[in-house]
Amino acid sequence: MKRPPLLDDVGWLTAAYVTDGRSTGDIAAELGCSPAAVTTALRRHGIEVRGRGQEGLADCDRLLCPAG
Repeated sequence: MKRPPLLDDVGWLTAAYVTDGRSTGDIAAELGCSPAAVTTALRRHGIEVRGRGQEGLADCDRLLCPAG
C-alpha cells in the first residue's frame, strides 16, 4: 500500500498532531493508514510522540488554563 502523501507533509502533521492535539488513531483513520504509520512519520519528521493516553495540546491548555 502506498504511503498517504500527507504523512510526508511536516506542516500538516504538526498542525494535526501538535496544534490540534489529534491522536495517531484519528489521523490514521482520516488518511486510511495505520496508527503505526502515523507514528513512524511523526518520528521521521522529528515530532515528539506523546505516550499512550496522554492528552493533546488542546486538552492540556484547557486543564492548565480553565475558563473562569
